Amino acid sequence: MMYVYALVNRHGTIKYIGKTKTLGSRIDDHRKEKHYWRTFKVLAIVEDSEVERTEGFAICSYDERHPGVLENKYFPLRIEYSRKRRRDHAMAITAIPTQYAGYKFRSRLEARWAVAFDEWELDWNYEDQGYYVDTDIGRIKYLPDFWLSDSRQWVEVKGYLDPDGMHRLYYLACAMAKCGDDGADIAVLGDMPRRRSILWPAQLHFHDRLWAVPWSTEPGCPLARPRVAVEPTADMAQHLTDGFPFGHPDWAEDGLNRARQARFEWGEHG
Repeated sequence: MMYVYALVNRHGTIKYIGKTKTLGSRIDDHRKEKHYWRTFKVLAIVEDSEVERTEGFAICSYDERHPGVLENKYFPLRIEYSRKRRRDHAMAITAIPTQYAGYKFRSRLEARWAVAFDEWELDWNYEDQGYYVDTDIGRIKYLPDFWLSDSRQWVEVKGYLDPDGMHRLYYLACAMAKCGDDGADIAVLGDMPRRRSILWPAQLHFHDRLWAVPWSTEPGCPLARPRVAVEPTADMAQHLTDGFPFGHPDWAEDGLNRARQARFEWGEHG
């Protein structure tokens, strides 16, 4: 059994994310290091877990045969500060519902992309309508995150894409993103691109096969741009959520800056 834990300061800021098999001794170690001002939080109990530290998120991978208590492997951390020091308890880690522009989004990430759309003056609808899509693996129920009417694109916001999700998205895109008037590309938007990063989201376009091309709001066939052949693999899922090294287009910078700097109320209650 592996414990995934975090040290949180009095402002609720995560200072450290780690793992241990012996929870009691790890707490003692932190006491000896005089981290009394930090609250020790058990985030999850998993098996065969590996944890990476990154700003604001815990990425937990584990043996699929022994999933423990985690349903997914990528969670925005929602920390509730407790004034009782060194209090240990398991907690649920879920995306934070966020209100913006009259909509209640399922996550902060979706809301940030909506902020960027507004800065770019794109006409968007959020979870406007669900569809039954006939694919090569059968009929799939599909509720797109966004519809961009100006560019005629569906948008999927994915902080994490597991193998099942990648498989599903692949066949949806093959059916929906066909070249021509009858199709509409699917843009896959992962984490908000960082400053000075060359990673940029892709849009999925089907022309004889499925391609990933640099996302643009320009309508029409995008195959004149650089492109990567898409297969439903775990590596491709990682690339779609991280972005491809296409570089940021000049038109995007103002929207990205606005989205990164956006501040929202806490959850659904404000």
